[in-house]
Amino acid sequence: MKPSRAESLSGGNHQELMNEHPVEMVLDDDPIKQSSDEDVIELEDLIGLESDEALIETGHAGTALELFFDDEPIELVLRGINSKGPNPANLFLPTEKRVASIRGALSAGYTEKALHEISEVGRAKLPISLKACFGLAEILEMIVPTHPMLTMNHNLSSLCEVIGQIWAVALDAGEKDLQKSAGTPIYRWYEQHQEYRKARDVIKHLIDIHHDEGDSPSEAGMINNLGCVYLLEEQWSAAMPCFEKAALIFEKEGVRSRWANARANLWLCRTESAELVDLPEAEREVVEIAEILDNSTFFWQRRKPLLIQAKLKEQCGQIDEAVKLAKAAIDVTMGSGTIYTQIDEIYLRRLQAKTHSKSSSLMEDEVRHFAGEPDLLAPRVAARKETEQYDDIPF
Repeated sequence: MKPSRAESLSGGNHQELMNEHPVEMVLDDDPIKQSSDEDVIELEDLIGLESDEALIETGHAGTALELFFDDEPIELVLRGINSKGPNPANLFLPTEKRVASIRGALSAGYTEKALHEISEVGRAKLPISLKACFGLAEILEMIVPTHPMLTMNHNLSSLCEVIGQIWAVALDAGEKDLQKSAGTPIYRWYEQHQEYRKARDVIKHLIDIHHDEGDSPSEAGMINNLGCVYLLEEQWSAAMPCFEKAALIFEKEGVRSRWANARANLWLCRTESAELVDLPEAEREVVEIAEILDNSTFFWQRRKPLLIQAKLKEQCGQIDEAVKLAKAAIDVTMGSGTIYTQIDEIYLRRLQAKTHSKSSSLMEDEVRHFAGEPDLLAPRVAARKETEQYDDIPF
């Protein structure tokens, strides 16, 4: 038995129709009508019919209907001005349309246009539905680099407002799946724009979600990533416990590659911090880490053991060996589209400056016997200037 018109208008099946087929309509004295680019559908054709039956019977199966409020006369009476047009009855519809437009632009290779569109959602503070948030999260995953050291081909700074808006909706709705899908590109964006506190806040929330779900590998991955944020800030003492904890979980789960990566991060911090390092122990473990990460598909993971070994050799005073390892690390990342190559080249120049300084020191001992030949001291002076040049460059 079909519901009466009153039942249809009061909620029931009419609500199901609206949920399944978004409708934009103009409420006016005239019969219900659509936007100008759609066929007119009389409300009488829809009321009292099942949702699919209504659209099939009117010949509009699969058509998205758009409803509007005709509030222009009210604007004219109350404010004496004409508005820009009727407002959509579905407040989320403009954003949902924009999500579709952004997807189309990305598919066609128009990244700048897509960035402009998604940025406008935040700047205009358009209402965002959960459905639109899921769509925007997918788009962010396509746009935001998955690693903080990747070179960005586009300026993503304009995404600031929309990123905050998406995360706020995800938290307010308590939608865990949305928080997980949007969380990673959001904290990566914060990392890349050096908003480290916000990045840590998002990661900590994701850690809690994975912990509550009993997903230990994902939890450990986020703990490792939290350590990486501290590492980017050069907060070595805060980063190291994160890497230690992540490594323990990965070891327990039997994920050797991720254990090796977390331990490599730990040793990077140890070589940068003031913590005393047991060199023989360090070298033994780093060799084991290198054997595991040598098969990694991620070049930045293969780089880490080489750099750690270079720093250990440097601490031992074996500068020539350190130079060879630093060059090997550069070869791994050359042409990778990251800033690792630039970072390692600075470190290499710093090592080479030490080599020149050492050579010049030996030369100075020799020329002490030759008075009146100051030009022989020039190499050491140049080396000292080179060393000073890189002293203030953070690694």
